[in-house]
Amino acid sequence: MKRFFIVFAMLFSFGAFSQNIQWGADYEPEDDGSIYNYVGSIGETHYYSFGYQTTAFTRRFNRVGLMSVTKNNVKTYNPEYFKIPTFSLIKTVTTNNEVAIVYSEVNKDIEKNQVKCKLIDKNTLLEKSEKVLLAFNHTRRDDPKIYLYSSPDKSKYVITYMNVNSKTNEGFYSVNVYDKDFNKIWDKKYSTENEGTVYFMDVAVNNNGDVYLLTKIESNEEKVYLSKLNDEEITEYYVSDKIKLNDSKLHLIDNDNVFIGNNSEGNFNGYTYKISTEEITNNVSFEYKKEKGTLWVIKDILTLENGNLVAIVQDAYLYIYETTKTPPTYTYFNRSFYALCINPNQSNLVYNQLVSKATCYYNRWQIEYGQFERPLFFTKGNDFYAVYNTDKDDNDLSDEVFVETNIRFPKGKKVVVTNLMKISPEGKPTLKTLFSKKENQAFFSENLSFKDEQGNIIMGRFKGDILNFGTMEINN
Repeated sequence: MKRFFIVFAMLFSFGAFSQNIQWGADYEPEDDGSIYNYVGSIGETHYYSFGYQTTAFTRRFNRVGLMSVTKNNVKTYNPEYFKIPTFSLIKTVTTNNEVAIVYSEVNKDIEKNQVKCKLIDKNTLLEKSEKVLLAFNHTRRDDPKIYLYSSPDKSKYVITYMNVNSKTNEGFYSVNVYDKDFNKIWDKKYSTENEGTVYFMDVAVNNNGDVYLLTKIESNEEKVYLSKLNDEEITEYYVSDKIKLNDSKLHLIDNDNVFIGNNSEGNFNGYTYKISTEEITNNVSFEYKKEKGTLWVIKDILTLENGNLVAIVQDAYLYIYETTKTPPTYTYFNRSFYALCINPNQSNLVYNQLVSKATCYYNRWQIEYGQFERPLFFTKGNDFYAVYNTDKDDNDLSDEVFVETNIRFPKGKKVVVTNLMKISPEGKPTLKTLFSKKENQAFFSENLSFKDEQGNIIMGRFKGDILNFGTMEINN
């Protein structure tokens, strides 16, 4: 019997680089009780969603609002929400000419779970049409898991779903590939000749629309496999029976090489795997600083211009406080992080940098993350950057793991500053303060920020209930 499971994770001095931020006008949105998120861009217009994840007392998770921003100023704000079933949102993205709200809904008349897409006009932010992207059989005991992924250039979207009967744990895993306008290109059901329980650890998509699945299969022993799916075939490659996958991340280097990052027993382990020869050609390991109460997770793996990789590992987790007298509350901790620079062809790290910070976000509802606690990570050339909120009195480069969290958002203190860190190719860190809560009355928000096609950083921040956007140019 084959059983399937998905396991997806979970200043001080001015240096030798300059940055300039051009801020737009302040904007007071009608919905001040929502988490706001960047969803994508069409040309020079950037789109943001709100209304689904709430910070207010009223539970939502059944509606999506949209806002567009051009040249750092809000262009269109649609106060009319698009209604969807509760807890049904998969993701909101942009196509070539529209905003797409992708969600799931059970159609009881035909006993199918349908993945639907509301297409929204890019100018008016009004609904144009709706279409069904896929449908699969659904019974009362089914527990489907549906995810949406995109290729690095956003030219392909991939919807995966695993439909598992909650009584028998039997099911199947389906991969569906679309172009940028959600026209289906191909679909396949994953299959394996190996017996045992299959755990899906991570998914990666290249710009051609090829899909890579990192799996571990448990039977008498645990083995790791890499599967490549395209419109012609499914090919499964054996990786190892020595790697114990836990919190893992799959990163595509090129068509023949991938990098697997894995957390295991307080260590980061990285493996360069060559597909054509089915062998691990290089591995690297690093031991985290051990402090009681930390939980290190791999956030992302980025690529530098010289081909080196930067693995970002954070002390980040959700804490749920439950009592018999009051509803549960949720705290999203995001504390210290490591930037681990890796040459995929060498066994030693190029550098490792610990950044010491400690923030968290408090909410009455279980959401994916908060509005202010997460850093923004990006690269430019061979330099790695991070933008984050922190305590102005903390030493970010103290080489200490901060466990005590003094800053709890959204009610922040005046000691909060937003810092920009740059790490050179040799591993030299430089820190700057971009702005402070005390002087600018503003909190940086990673949810609102991203790197545009020109390499500039579109930065969003909140001043109380006021939104503010800016463009940050970085000159090395």
